[in-house]
Amino acid sequence: MAAISPGLVSAMDVIGKRDDEEIWYHSPFAAKLCSCIIEITTACVLSSFITLRAVRVRRKGWHNLPWIIWLVFLIYGTSLAYSVSALIMQFVVGNGTSKATCRATALLCPIIYMGSKIFIFLFLVDRAHVIRSTRKPRLRSKLYLWNIFLVIGIYGTISSYNIADTVWDLYGGGCRIYFRWQSMIPLIAIDPIATVYLTILFLQPLCRTYSLRWLPSTTGFRYFHPVAHSTNHPNRRLRQLAKRTIIGSIATMGSSLLNCITIVGLRGEVAWLCMMCCTSDILFSAIVIHWMMNSSSTGTREATEDSSTKTSTRALCQQRPSPPVVASPRPIHVLPSLRSHYSAGV
Repeated sequence: MAAISPGLVSAMDVIGKRDDEEIWYHSPFAAKLCSCIIEITTACVLSSFITLRAVRVRRKGWHNLPWIIWLVFLIYGTSLAYSVSALIMQFVVGNGTSKATCRATALLCPIIYMGSKIFIFLFLVDRAHVIRSTRKPRLRSKLYLWNIFLVIGIYGTISSYNIADTVWDLYGGGCRIYFRWQSMIPLIAIDPIATVYLTILFLQPLCRTYSLRWLPSTTGFRYFHPVAHSTNHPNRRLRQLAKRTIIGSIATMGSSLLNCITIVGLRGEVAWLCMMCCTSDILFSAIVIHWMMNSSSTGTREATEDSSTKTSTRALCQQRPSPPVVASPRPIHVLPSLRSHYSAGV
């Protein structure tokens, strides 16, 4: 075992030695209790997310459900499947009882975990597509197809290689999972690159095309006028949407990087520790996605109401000459795009 992972014994304090000098694994009670609490909490939280989302969708119908809402259901579903499977493998079947259960645990940990990450990237890809308010179908948009290739092609290939390169070992009564650093380094590199790239694609039209300029009046009234390609006094709700998008992307990226770096640093994990780390990462990412979706729907709804209020205010000032409007060669209507995008199921 030392040839596979020379730093495992020194890194893990849960490994002791029996009288015959054979390395013997014992799972501490506190570790079992902590892992059980995390798994059950994750299952309960994800079940509540799915229930809340399903209730909202049911009020408006499933027939016109946007693709991004299906992606949210897939993120919640795969995360819930992982937490329930980890709970069963650890506390019902026992991942260290046989080679078959240890191998199943070693495959379950990376497959469902990386599958949920792929759905999160698809979520970011769809947001970047819809925000541009293009009339092209998804499969006819070159940018969308390139982003899909980036997610499924590159990230999926690296993830598949990582899964195939996973080493499991049943030794001394415990199941251990080893992820080679040669296969983990590309995964650690592609995660922040893809996240930053997709976040920039989402924020670019939002920051470039829609802002509101204060126009003073001698009558004592102030009213808004939409100005394309202006950066003066951007809409507060859209700025909040952009801010939460950045925070959510950085949070999910940081959680994934922390988990992967921990795996590489330990140079091998006992099964319960691997599942507990992955479950914590999955739970955190699901909470961030839920927060981003709720803030997106609230921000776009408030921005739409704010836009209608300013329209009525302009009607009171029709006697004044209209202010000049900076023409946009290719106007992109961000608010209608977001409103139609999040209208169903949010």
